Amino acid sequence: MKCLTFRSRYIRDILGAIAVALIANQPVEGADITIAAPGTGRSGNVSALEPFALEDLMVPSMRYQQVYHASEFTREIPQGGFINALWFVVDQNGRGGGAGYPAVQIDMAVTLREPDQLSTVFSENIGSSDATVYPQGSLEIGFPAPGSLITQPIVLQNPYFYHPDTGNLLLDIRIFSQTLPPHSPNDTAGPMDAEDNLFGPDSVSRVFAYDVNATSGMTDSIGLVTVFRVTPIPEPSTWAMACVAAALAVYTVRRRKRDNDHRQTTSRPKPTAPLNHSTF
Repeated sequence: MKCLTFRSRYIRDILGAIAVALIANQPVEGADITIAAPGTGRSGNVSALEPFALEDLMVPSMRYQQVYHASEFTREIPQGGFINALWFVVDQNGRGGGAGYPAVQIDMAVTLREPDQLSTVFSENIGSSDATVYPQGSLEIGFPAPGSLITQPIVLQNPYFYHPDTGNLLLDIRIFSQTLPPHSPNDTAGPMDAEDNLFGPDSVSRVFAYDVNATSGMTDSIGLVTVFRVTPIPEPSTWAMACVAAALAVYTVRRRKRDNDHRQTTSRPKPTAPLNHSTF
């Protein structure tokens, strides 16, 4: 019975250690990576005013969807990851400054639509795992020198888990009104860096409308150069090694404790039987 109790405690402790190891190996702040899409390694070859430059376009609001091919993420996050922020890039012909929007909403979803094959109907592009990552609210964006990332990331209030094996990534932006009253002529968004590949494999494309309430829009092969901040899920080998290490640690501690208990027991002097005075 004592052996059974020891084994039960041993198994229980190993399972507990494995659970601790799994929790300890959850993605943590500091392990984030950045993924640029399209990942051409260079600046985009065109500029785009959509979706942020409402004043330049002279439109009241915007609905904007952009698809990113899963291959842009496969090498960096083969097990998937949590997208927690994103940046865009100011075009070389853009302008510095900043812009504030009173009401913006950002959603993400998985879509089976390929780049350059988005439907003009917004709802037909939304596949599984549709989620609001930036609930409707104000958004301020700083635009530094041309060719640079926007000064502050758009931090997603609800990080989005994305696995490249499930399909392509769809970004869905709604801007409900023009920017807040500018404090200077530069306090409006200008052109953003974008990629347009008409003659080869494409990894991004978009559909947009100059009315946030529109159900359909216009498509083209352009896509904004986007940088995603992602917390990757560790590889299965990492999980396995953590579990084995935890189990080995528990086994070592338990074995050492059992050996110490055994030595203490064997080293104790055996009690002597009391003298029986009746024999004298």
